[in-house]
Amino acid sequence: MQKSNRGDYNKFLKKAYDAENKAFKQWDKSNFLKSAEFFKESSEWFEKAMEKASNLDEKVLTKSNFFVELSNHYWVSGLKKYSDEENYEEAAELFKKAILNKKKALEADREDLPLRKGLGGQKELKRREWRLFQQSTLRELYAYYFLSLGLKAEKEKKTKIALENFENAAASYNQQIKYLKNVGKPFYLVQLYLLKTLLKIAQCKKELNKLNEAINEYKSIIEQIERMNKRYKTRAEAILALANAELGECYKDLDRVDEAVEYYWKFLNWAKKVKLDSEQSSEVARCICIVTLISIKLGKRRDTEKAIKEFKAGKIFGKNIEKVQKEPWYKLAALIAEYYNSKDERILKDAKLVYEQMIDKKDRYITKFFEKAENT
Repeated sequence: MQKSNRGDYNKFLKKAYDAENKAFKQWDKSNFLKSAEFFKESSEWFEKAMEKASNLDEKVLTKSNFFVELSNHYWVSGLKKYSDEENYEEAAELFKKAILNKKKALEADREDLPLRKGLGGQKELKRREWRLFQQSTLRELYAYYFLSLGLKAEKEKKTKIALENFENAAASYNQQIKYLKNVGKPFYLVQLYLLKTLLKIAQCKKELNKLNEAINEYKSIIEQIERMNKRYKTRAEAILALANAELGECYKDLDRVDEAVEYYWKFLNWAKKVKLDSEQSSEVARCICIVTLISIKLGKRRDTEKAIKEFKAGKIFGKNIEKVQKEPWYKLAALIAEYYNSKDERILKDAKLVYEQMIDKKDRYITKFFEKAENT
């Protein structure tokens, strides 16, 4: 290799790893858009380094990492659609692209395998660890892919398809936990995601006892996570809080509304203590709306007024308040709160109009509320 090529190779490699580090920092902050940009930049630098590679070892290193960074680019782009926008169809497509590129990375890593076979040593050990890690993240990607398909089907009321995909996601998480146990790495966070998925399965099957078992498991794992990195604990608590919201949803659908209110409040009390992202803020608006409706129906004046007070204060939504105010759930909750105080039927009609425009966000309980209100 010419000296200029060697210099360029090292320079491009450094730029690739620098961009990758920036991408992971943005990922940790849930800034998926910026993270995706840095992963794309990293893949481009690896591609340039590949052109300057002087031997097969360097070519394999840069080529495999080129595909890894492309995979990461599609992964975080998928998370943006999945978490921030709840666009599960597009998220699934992006996760699928991430899976394909991850597989290409693993294929590229095998190109110099005949030369490495039997050599052993520290270098080969590192390559083996790299492959195991990539296979591990591939399982996680499959879980996200199946979850996206499941949530899409759930939105479309296709329970059988949703259940099938949630079960596939659970299988991927189980494989991941097995791997993490074998290599002696913490697996509690993955276990929480597994339990969240099992919760969705139980919802599909209407198995309330399984839901209670899942929640109890969440609580025991939270205790174990307390000794771990604070970031993991925070994420674990967020998952537990959302699980409480989902459990409330299940109780509501089974018309066990007293329990529903209890679990919704567990979620809302958590929401008051943390900085919410846009997805969580939207869920808070929905939960407040439902808690208000349920409390009105049950004649629980204290719970009703408590929910309306939290809603009107707006502090619970944090920096997302302006965005949430534009959402149908917020508008619906505002009208329901106004109706509670005034009992004005015109406001109830306005609320129903907002609800009828929420095409893909219909809720059986709210539909029943409006039907009953109109007949009284």
